[in-house]
Amino acid sequence: MNLNEMYLAKVIKTKDKAYLYDALSNLIIALPKNIFYNNVIDDRHYYKLIKAENLRDFTQPIEFRIKYPYTNLELFDLIKKNIPSVTLAVTEQCNFRCEYCAYMSKYLKKPFNLDEMSESVLIKAVDTLLNSDYIGKFPPSISFYGGEPLLKFDLIKSCIKYCENNFIYKPNFYITTNGLLLDNEHIIDFLIENNFYLTISLDGPQSTHDKYRLQSNGQPSFKKVFKNMVKLYKSNPAFFKEHVQFNAVVSPTTGTVEQFEFLENLCQLGVTLIDCTVTDYFSKLLEKEQPTAKNETIKAQKNFLVKKSILKNMQKYHTSLNNSAFQQDIFPGGFCVPATRKNFVTTGGKIIVCEKVNENETSYQIGDVFCGVDFNRVENLINKAVEKTQRCKNCWAAKFCSICFKDIFSLTDEFCDKSRNIVEKDLVYYLENIKNNKKLTNYIENLSIG
Repeated sequence: MNLNEMYLAKVIKTKDKAYLYDALSNLIIALPKNIFYNNVIDDRHYYKLIKAENLRDFTQPIEFRIKYPYTNLELFDLIKKNIPSVTLAVTEQCNFRCEYCAYMSKYLKKPFNLDEMSESVLIKAVDTLLNSDYIGKFPPSISFYGGEPLLKFDLIKSCIKYCENNFIYKPNFYITTNGLLLDNEHIIDFLIENNFYLTISLDGPQSTHDKYRLQSNGQPSFKKVFKNMVKLYKSNPAFFKEHVQFNAVVSPTTGTVEQFEFLENLCQLGVTLIDCTVTDYFSKLLEKEQPTAKNETIKAQKNFLVKKSILKNMQKYHTSLNNSAFQQDIFPGGFCVPATRKNFVTTGGKIIVCEKVNENETSYQIGDVFCGVDFNRVENLINKAVEKTQRCKNCWAAKFCSICFKDIFSLTDEFCDKSRNIVEKDLVYYLENIKNNKKLTNYIENLSIG
């Protein structure tokens, strides 16, 4: 049987075995050696297998039905009741010029066309939380984002004062900062006093960090940021341990082994969480699979911090493959429910889906702070996503694909081929390293979801 003639199924080959993955039921079936050899499935033994295991015939045409999981009425109710957080882009201004920054194109234009949020827009943005049914039941979350948000410290202080006067439950406050202004004791005292949760951008050791994260004057930034980090720790070690995390951008050109060793050492010193991300900027470099970068990535997989990240990624495979059920109606990928998770407010007051989407794409603009979330705009975005993902109805990897709203206007065959390749590699890793390892499966099962 030709493997390309199977529908919503895929043969997954590990080092010493072959498995048949049924995307409709999330079943993974070990193939006996007398069925699969030389990349061919023996027809005679194949039909004996599907009869014995009570499986569907994978040669019979079938496809997913792409369907959004909520009706309009359910969606409206979700949006009305579940606006637990807002992210405020208080400024596009920054005291860094990071090569991979999304705003870098604006920095290169002279004069700079960089906006700042007014206090009136900020108050209206916070009011979108106050008008949600969610408020009064649980503390909401407010995140400050930039640019460098601490450049608008006075605006942040105004926000906290407004919240103190208007919220039943004091919100949880979050801020993403490059750390350069944390030498200011007044700022540190304020953040600690108001129980802020800080995400500090730190890409690794000095050689890694300073390659891409330069100050606006062109000077390196690592020594200053690290000094400020130590100062923050000494100010209040307990706060540092419970409220500070680091975001590291993984780059293929700066020695990932050294980078991860540095980050792991920070973990051992008491940092509770480090989030490692790969930006679109570096994804394009990684796709070229430069020999040095590829070898460094393989070496880095032995690092404990990297292993933890891999295991968290394995959670979705472990959960799905151990809770198999026939499911033909799907909405592929990792789509959220717009307006209920990460409402991102631009400096001018537009509400967009999250900080990852292109804020200039009008379909992502689901409202504004003056009128709130526009349900019709949300519905229109979802309809476009359903339309764009019709191509997923014949894809065996659709349930595990990472596609979300940020991808729907740039979907290409190349994107889909890459996604299927990632899912296949992940399944191979799961089958070879996780599936029969009780210690690792227990670890995965006890991971929090989020």
